[in-house]
Amino acid sequence: MYLGIDLDEVCCKFVDGFLSYYNVRHGTAIKIEQITKWNWWDIPEIKMSKEAFDKTFEEFTECRMFQDLDIYPDTKHVLCSLANEGHHICYLTSRPKNARRATLKFILHNGLPVDSVIFCDSGDKPHIAKSMGIGAAIDDKPDTIGGYMKVGITGVLMARPHNYDFRKDAFKNGILVAKSMCDFYRLVVGGVIKE
Repeated sequence: MYLGIDLDEVCCKFVDGFLSYYNVRHGTAIKIEQITKWNWWDIPEIKMSKEAFDKTFEEFTECRMFQDLDIYPDTKHVLCSLANEGHHICYLTSRPKNARRATLKFILHNGLPVDSVIFCDSGDKPHIAKSMGIGAAIDDKPDTIGGYMKVGITGVLMARPHNYDFRKDAFKNGILVAKSMCDFYRLVVGGVIKE
């Protein structure tokens, strides 16, 4: 089966890495526990503007910080196991295109299997995945999971603190949730996700 794999907050700890960079750059002390939704700048206690987030994200990308993000502990083992069982690993990321080099370094440095890496807007992921013949995809963004479901792809939501509000109703809405890549592995090989 062709599997669509998101990178940030599925395979690697983007929030930790970016938050560390942001705190150093702006002299702040924002804690990861404070990141409870996607739009960080909309969280009142953080006191971050959208402009500051965007500018810092541009700097983060230009400094090739994506290549140095920490990988989640079970990611390599799960993806290598899936690849060894004949699954195709296709990364679908909404990282900017100028993060291509840093992204490829991250994948290679961490020994992750790769069949393809697609850079696109998160809203385009479902249609691109459909055209590639992807049967199942994992992402941490609820809107992307909804998009996968609309085009007939099994979407699995990676549980992260910033998607808690959506996740609490996911099961009754028929959405599969994984707390780790090991959970995703069990869904794929356990027959819950069918091609």
